[in-house]
Amino acid sequence: MKRVHPNLKDIRRELDRLEAPHVKIELDHEFEPEAGPLLKVEYGGADWHMMPQDFRNLLAELPDGSGPGAIKKAIETKVAHLWHGPSPTGSRDTSG
Repeated sequence: MKRVHPNLKDIRRELDRLEAPHVKIELDHEFEPEAGPLLKVEYGGADWHMMPQDFRNLLAELPDGSGPGAIKKAIETKVAHLWHGPSPTGSRDTSG
């Protein structure tokens, strides 16, 4: 059985509240191992990795029904520890 991070249920509830069903989330243990498990967020051809609690806190600040565009804008402007795109060199995903 797949282990569910304690924040994922809260995050999914927040995405429902914000009317953002097309925003995909998954916990990624391999993207940047030194940072610990990160949340991978995908929407509109973009993807980001961040601390799960940072994303949860960000969503909680947005008003009901904000939609995925508001989430994308908030990620780009407010998340302090943010990784964009593919895995960093030397991570498990890129070490041949």
